[in-house]
Amino acid sequence: MRSLKATILSIFLCASCYAQNDDAIEQIRQSYTQISQNTRTFSSKEKDDNGNSTDGGKVTAYFQGKVIQLITGVYMGESGKQRIEYYFKDGKLIFAVNVDFTYNRPYSYDEKAAKKNQDTAWFDPRKTVMVIDRYYFDKDKLIQWISSGKNDHTFDVKKHEAKEKQLLSDATRLKKLFE
Repeated sequence: MRSLKATILSIFLCASCYAQNDDAIEQIRQSYTQISQNTRTFSSKEKDDNGNSTDGGKVTAYFQGKVIQLITGVYMGESGKQRIEYYFKDGKLIFAVNVDFTYNRPYSYDEKAAKKNQDTAWFDPRKTVMVIDRYYFDKDKLIQWISSGKNDHTFDVKKHEAKEKQLLSDATRLKKLFE
């Protein structure tokens, strides 16, 4: 009987946690949608950020007054590119979206280079693979990670914690570029 009560209590608590996460995620969605819709009214500054890319990167911060609301970054590489957006509310990261574009071959690998190497494939932008990851944060904790890729990150605690740490660190580093 105690086991049944404990199981029922666990189920209730888990359902309560999911409901709280759903509420938090809905609030986050409303906040980042509002930020996205208002970027034209924000002031912005652009900077180079070459530390994360072989071919360079550009980041843009969007300010409402003196407060950063959004930082976007585009990083170019020989075999792909990355676009990342960090959304902030009250100075805290609330949402990030990362879009990775992976090329089928390095963009400099043209038909001539392929034939020289007896290869039948060369860079073709139509064969670029795109993976989108969305990260929801509440009080500096990654509460949900949604990926369009084939990886399910739901139950990989170590990967989840590492990604949380990396995103918070990157967002902080980029904010400091604009302070």
